[in-house]
Amino acid sequence: MKNTTETSCFEWIRTGRQQIPPANSPGGVPLACVLPLKFERYAKILHRLSVSEDRIDPSLTREELAILEIPDCILIKQLVASKPKGTRIFWSEAAQHLEVPYSQEITPEWFSRSLAPNPQCWPRFIDGPADGVLDKEESSELASILAKNTTQSACNFRHPEIPFIGTDQTILFEGSLEEVPEFFADFQFGPEYWWPHDHQWCVCSDYDLTFTIVGGSSQLITALLRSEVLECIEISSEIRVDDLAPMPARPE
Repeated sequence: MKNTTETSCFEWIRTGRQQIPPANSPGGVPLACVLPLKFERYAKILHRLSVSEDRIDPSLTREELAILEIPDCILIKQLVASKPKGTRIFWSEAAQHLEVPYSQEITPEWFSRSLAPNPQCWPRFIDGPADGVLDKEESSELASILAKNTTQSACNFRHPEIPFIGTDQTILFEGSLEEVPEFFADFQFGPEYWWPHDHQWCVCSDYDLTFTIVGGSSQLITALLRSEVLECIEISSEIRVDDLAPMPARPE
């Protein structure tokens, strides 16, 4: 992987995105603000969830918890029951347990709303999803699937600008999909965008998002949806990607 100063390679993404609307815009932030809408199909890779250790002293009695106004978090306790620390929890599993619609605009905010008035129960027992980065296994799987569904191995990778403001860190790189695992290990944040030179597909892991968006051919998206490592949902080009997306009512 080598750095590059050829910033023009990013222009098709920069100019192909829509401008982000003002805060609290009724329509939220649409997909078109993070990815050019030039692809056959789109998928949303939901970043990993896993069981954490209870961050509250286990020696506290029920009476002591009540005095300290610490909720019992029974719903989350039931979700992680008998699962060792680090065990993966799929978003679909959490959604079913918390009666949250497992639909294309799902965000962690929906889980928090379902736990009201005690949304703090989520980070108490569950790690993730991470903002703006796939873990090592997920990034390797994505790179492998992309390599099997593209005609070019040469790609560009661009880190987000904000985390590196005030530094001399290069944010634009050129390399191959085979280098992805090692490249991801070198940074706290993964690349915000990666794409091949012929623009057959584009990956966006915005540093504010707890999921990764992929646009590409029908064949590529089908392969992503079939992955046993990545938890993916196919999305339409019309969805919004911000945390304030309204949660649809569950059918009676």
